[in-house]
Amino acid sequence: IEKEIPYCRLNGDRVKRLPNKQLSVALLYELSKHTKCIRAFNESAILRIKETRALEFDVTHSENVKDIHFIISPDEPIDESFLDDKVAKYMKHRKYAYITTELDNKEPYFVGKNILVLSSRNSLHAFAQFCHDVEKDDYFAANMKMRAASIKLNEAEDSLSVPEFMKLLREVRSSIKTAFGKKHYDSYIKVIKELNSDPQRFIRELIQNADDCQYPEGVCPTFNLIVNGNTITTSYNESGFQKKNVRSITAIGESTKKQLRTGSFEIGEKGIGFKTVFAVADSVDIHSNEFHFRLKAETPTIPDTIAPIDDDLTDTKMGFSLRKRLSTTFATDTVLALCLCLRKLRNININGTKIHIEDADGKRMIRIGNQEYIFDIYKHSFVVDDVDALMERANGTKVIDEEQEIIFYVSERQIAKFHYYLYCGLPTAIELGVPLAIDVPFELTASRDTILQNDWNKKLKQEMYIAYTDTLKKIAQKSRMNVLQYIRFQAHYGSQIKFSLFKNDEDRWLDDSSILEDLKTCRFIPTYDDKYFAAPSDIV
Repeated sequence: IEKEIPYCRLNGDRVKRLPNKQLSVALLYELSKHTKCIRAFNESAILRIKETRALEFDVTHSENVKDIHFIISPDEPIDESFLDDKVAKYMKHRKYAYITTELDNKEPYFVGKNILVLSSRNSLHAFAQFCHDVEKDDYFAANMKMRAASIKLNEAEDSLSVPEFMKLLREVRSSIKTAFGKKHYDSYIKVIKELNSDPQRFIRELIQNADDCQYPEGVCPTFNLIVNGNTITTSYNESGFQKKNVRSITAIGESTKKQLRTGSFEIGEKGIGFKTVFAVADSVDIHSNEFHFRLKAETPTIPDTIAPIDDDLTDTKMGFSLRKRLSTTFATDTVLALCLCLRKLRNININGTKIHIEDADGKRMIRIGNQEYIFDIYKHSFVVDDVDALMERANGTKVIDEEQEIIFYVSERQIAKFHYYLYCGLPTAIELGVPLAIDVPFELTASRDTILQNDWNKKLKQEMYIAYTDTLKKIAQKSRMNVLQYIRFQAHYGSQIKFSLFKNDEDRWLDDSSILEDLKTCRFIPTYDDKYFAAPSDIV
């Protein structure tokens, strides 16, 4: 080392200048064997990065250098927004390129003026270490630790007993909490607790969770909910938890990690999921198959093992401890709204209010106590062929079927005081201005109140209006002139007439500017001939 760079002297943590300010890759390999020496070079470079000063030492390429790689590329996709601003700026100026060569594991990278050098043994690990050294709270470095923890679970999952798995899961989730950082984890808890704490929405979340489950073939999906003071107990006859379900319910979604790091709080429901219950509950005890554990509002990602409640347990049971007492009565219109668009549940008991759902001959019958409601069902199937939208919706957590469905529910009779909403399994806060319900598989915000504005939802919005015009024609065949009640025009900016399905101004972004042109050619206007329907363009 002294022979090659005779004027390089260590002075504390600083490095004096090299005469030619160039280092060969071969020399870097020798330097990496001397941890303090290469660390001094790196610390000097990182200090300059933080102070936005020019770096000093170029790396000269040689035969030891392997192919040039790119941090952001189709083959090695890393989201730039995950990087610390200073790291992102350094990499951007070097076109996100790096080279790999043999470096010692203790100092697996070298910060060059012209290019970043990473250890060929594990380049991602080396890059994560560089990110961490630039910014201790760097998300990319934390994410790499979380990825390593996930791989550890994947490798051990099949070979472990349930108690061994739960012990390892708790250790991994605790390490992820640490890697995520107190600041970001506390922000995550804050987001959950500041979600809509309306008790009715809490009940909706529990029903949604049960409706999303898998049920054994031949079983009638049944859900029971009992309110007792500030305690709620639910049970449903699903197939029961497996290891993957426990992992999923304790995980932090990838989109949530990214948005919390960047300061955004428009988090999708897949980033929070079941944990929205902690907007109302302090803790939940879960008993399903061989799994018995508790999640708490302060640490909803870390499971605590608890004792079984029943040796003959067949259903999934959950007990929620609430921060305040919940009303034990539920209005009929509220219950009807909750059950209208459910996909799997058929028998529901909400604190003594019994609901039965039955689909037959293109109709949905919902019986609440002694009252019966019947809705015509109109389905629109379509294929999402936008690869980017499918990947965005999946978010690396699950496979999204490209075949999707939009369903319209139209009541056979007028229902007094009943409000119709845009649904995604359960009603959102988006009220419709026409007397029908539309169930669309939109991606929702964490509170499940509103719809995220992203590529997936833009595609579904287009399909919703295609489905709407097709449904109008079907309704017209049955209802004749009554079809006009499902079309809504409003005066807009003086004399301008505007079409809108939605009642409130804040939801108008969901309007489609091309719908008027589509309606002009849509044959939904009845004539004296029962078999012939006219389009508005035929009449004007």
